[in-house]
Amino acid sequence: MEHYKTLFLMISLAVLGLFLAGCGAYDEIVLDSPDKVVNLPVYASMWNRSSAGVEVVLGGVGNYTNITHLREGEINGFNYTDSVLTVLYPGSYKIDWFMSFSGGNNNQYGMLVARNYNQNISRPCYVQRDTGAGSKGVVSASCILMLNASDTLSFLIEDEANPLANPTIYSIGVSVLRVD
Repeated sequence: MEHYKTLFLMISLAVLGLFLAGCGAYDEIVLDSPDKVVNLPVYASMWNRSSAGVEVVLGGVGNYTNITHLREGEINGFNYTDSVLTVLYPGSYKIDWFMSFSGGNNNQYGMLVARNYNQNISRPCYVQRDTGAGSKGVVSASCILMLNASDTLSFLIEDEANPLANPTIYSIGVSVLRVD
């Protein structure tokens, strides 16, 4: 009788395995070609935190500057190099980000996660914040961007008003998730 119970359990597990495989519960990722369909979740994150703050030296009023002190977080389906994420698989991606920073007195800053360093095609990920003397505040945004394999994502900031004042960033985080 024990033999039949073991046989039944083995057959049941085999049938369950075939069922789950047919439902896509077993995800597979193929790394040899970015053009192949990927079922495994594709995600990435970058972050940094400094209680003293990190000053970002801006290149002039109206000029976006890449924030370069981001650390690599959890990554699957991206490459990370020097605060820049490179997309390995095309698709629609949900991007969430936040930043805590202070700036100059009566200054206006624009921030965004940029596709290929191009702020014009990345406007859905843009936020603007006005600062006062010594004020520390938090901004955040969520957006969806269509990304191609080899597109890059970087975090940019600019001072949009004279006089130029470099911001000090206390915490920052970016997370990216493929949604299709």
